[in-house]
Amino acid sequence: MKKRILQIFFVLIIVLSLFWIWTGNFVDLDSKNVNFEITLSSDVIDEYQIFYTSEKNATKQSFSNGKSCVTKLQKTGEDDWFSFAIPASTRYVRVDSGNLTSQYTIKAIEISYGENKYALDVDNVYLQNDISKVDYISNSEMIIESGGKDSYLVWDIQHDKIMNIIQQNSKNKLLIFRCVVSILIIGFSAYIYSKRQKVYSEAREVYVNRKIIRDLSKSDFKNKFAGSYLGVFWAFVQPIVIVTIYWFIFSVGFKSAPVDDCPYLLWLVSGICPWFFFNDALNAGTNSLYDYSYIVKKVAFKIDIIPVIKIISCAFVHLFFIALVILVFCLHGQYPSIYVIQVFYYSFCTFALTLGITYLTSALAVFFKDTSQIVGILLQFGMWMVPIMYSESMFGDKVKGIFKLNPVYYLVNGYRDAFISNTWFWERGMLTVYFWGITVLLFAIGVLVFKRLRPHFADVI
Repeated sequence: MKKRILQIFFVLIIVLSLFWIWTGNFVDLDSKNVNFEITLSSDVIDEYQIFYTSEKNATKQSFSNGKSCVTKLQKTGEDDWFSFAIPASTRYVRVDSGNLTSQYTIKAIEISYGENKYALDVDNVYLQNDISKVDYISNSEMIIESGGKDSYLVWDIQHDKIMNIIQQNSKNKLLIFRCVVSILIIGFSAYIYSKRQKVYSEAREVYVNRKIIRDLSKSDFKNKFAGSYLGVFWAFVQPIVIVTIYWFIFSVGFKSAPVDDCPYLLWLVSGICPWFFFNDALNAGTNSLYDYSYIVKKVAFKIDIIPVIKIISCAFVHLFFIALVILVFCLHGQYPSIYVIQVFYYSFCTFALTLGITYLTSALAVFFKDTSQIVGILLQFGMWMVPIMYSESMFGDKVKGIFKLNPVYYLVNGYRDAFISNTWFWERGMLTVYFWGITVLLFAIGVLVFKRLRPHFADVI
């Protein structure tokens, strides 16, 4: 009966995954631009400034000069056409009509991507300021009388339609992507199912021994600093000191500008938070079998849970750091929204990824002692392969694509989505599928290698 239930559950997961692949939106809007095109005429020569934002509920404060374009009308009484490149993730566009009292006519607003475009209804106004009068001639034409004192109109540019025209323009690539991912899902699922007993037994041992893991994790956390005067206080001081140094060097020394209108310190701490957890847990987990060598030699003890103990021990510091990040945001006047609950999801993602890698590295470290040194070097190098202290916008689309191959990119970007961008994880469908595909594969490989080498641990240590 249990076997049949497991089979049904496994098939259901595959079906739901394939359904998600074939019906979900997997367009990476952060790496694409669309054209905002507007045709207008005015009775005065003035500058027009176009602002854009990706926030879901835009306010006046949502728009900044860092995300804007400026153009100047050349003649009065004649139609002029302007085109601006804006991110495809844009949800609202604001048009400022300058500082002069004027009457101007908007005759068309269009969003285009490649050969595809759609016309925006001009009456789809979301916000306005210092507008004396608006006459709608048709869905594509309007006459506006502006007071000249920070006059603007904000349009909802229909985010779903942007998704549609991008998908239409790249439907062949999307079809190939879906076919390849579907084949990989089925192939990985078949492989994992063939090894299901070993993988399932590992997860079951963790659950059955959860009380032992909890107690040993607490003990491990305390023993790290046993004998020192300040004790566990050092566990919390170290990340604070590191962040302060990075902030001083990049923000004060190099005078790093705000990233996407977010203060550099907030952008830094939200991105470095998961990296500290990943770095500390992987380092500790790799050496876990040596640290508990006296237990490994005991036949009755379930040594499979030792890497889990080390990771959970590091999670205590991580929880403190999450609280610290929230405090820093509050001190800057940016209070957390409902999106911040995603840090628990992304913390679990970090735990799952680290555990899979740790099973592999801890088993190899027993037979190849240089493994811990190699892991340490790779982590130092890997930190700079993730946009933690610098913005990926500094690079082109190809380099951005390389960044996204690193599963840690999903975690760093996810924490920033929770604290800054206010984006749900399912809105990044392609990255989510890729991350969990890599994580499940690494976990399966790690468990199988760990179980294959486990009988020889006691003889070598």
